[in-house]
Amino acid sequence: MELSWSHYRGHILRRIHSSLHPLPILHHRSSRMVDRRLTLAHILLFILCTLFFCLDISGDYLSVVPDAINNVVANGSSVGSTTLFSIIDYLAQMILLYRCWIIWNKRWAVVAIPGFLALVSLGLGLDLSFSLNHSLAQP
Repeated sequence: MELSWSHYRGHILRRIHSSLHPLPILHHRSSRMVDRRLTLAHILLFILCTLFFCLDISGDYLSVVPDAINNVVANGSSVGSTTLFSIIDYLAQMILLYRCWIIWNKRWAVVAIPGFLALVSLGLGLDLSFSLNHSLAQP
């Protein structure tokens, strides 16, 4: 499927909107002591989401421009964005599980199964990314 320029512009606007979504979380400060690990995890998540945004937009742009070399670079960008998305998804799930762990008085039984499923999700996402890379590398 070939993208048109209007689809590309709409995709950029949706990505900008979704990348600005976590900013109020980073700006919020309460009078209580803020957990530094959680703040650092949110900052890392924001940086990774911004990097994913750049990779995804560059891949989409290169798929709009009709050129054989650009298509090879776009495929590499697709593999990179798939890998990065898996890592972002895992980090976001770990932040959520950490919050649940705190709310449930640090009971490991509450987060054990969801943590295992998040790890399986990361493994499957990375496997998908590596198999995509392998299929794109073969002629």
